[in-house]
Amino acid sequence: MSLMVVTEPAVEAARIAAETASRNAEITAYVAAGAAILALVGTVITSINSARIAKKTSLISQEIGDKNVQSLEKRRLIDTISSQRIMWINSIRKEFVDFNKVSHTYMMEKFNRLRGNNSNYNFGEQYQHMVAIKNHIELLLNPTEIFSTKLLYCLNKILDTLHKESLDVNKYKEFKDATGFIQQVILKAEWRRIKKETERGEQISTEEMNLIFEEVGKEINAIKYDYLFS
Repeated sequence: MSLMVVTEPAVEAARIAAETASRNAEITAYVAAGAAILALVGTVITSINSARIAKKTSLISQEIGDKNVQSLEKRRLIDTISSQRIMWINSIRKEFVDFNKVSHTYMMEKFNRLRGNNSNYNFGEQYQHMVAIKNHIELLLNPTEIFSTKLLYCLNKILDTLHKESLDVNKYKEFKDATGFIQQVILKAEWRRIKKETERGEQISTEEMNLIFEEVGKEINAIKYDYLFS
């Protein structure tokens, strides 16, 4: 009897221990499985986030690259336009100088002839030369700009004054003075346009260019500007 009493509790304890161990093993297995699942989920989430970040980074890099290309193309365009404007300025400056020189010589020769002095000066040929220079200037100018139209008006008035049999020196000087002023404004305003467009990397608007003309005109001679354009 004493042996059975001792054995039965031992068996019960062993059974309990076995069940506990089994439950612990199950729990451990569940925990391990849960940890594995969490690790897998974490890996998947990390992979998804990494893929999103990589895609976003790629899009940002592409956008930056596109903007750099656009900026470079815009800069090349502005550089090309600026070069063309400089060539235009040099061309029209030469035409201004030629017209001023030929018209002044024509006026002096005609003045001397009216005073009875004779020379071998060919008035017909030189007059046609003046007209040709004026036509070239007209082709170079922008007909929509008020300074261009005003300049052409003055050039035509000079031609008309010199073409008459009599010579109105005061009228010639008036239009010659206005012509010189407008020529200065056009050249200086165009240089300022180039400077602004180069600094910005883009072309300025027609409205802003008109403001530049006004600004330059008043800087050179505000009284003369108001007289000619008010």
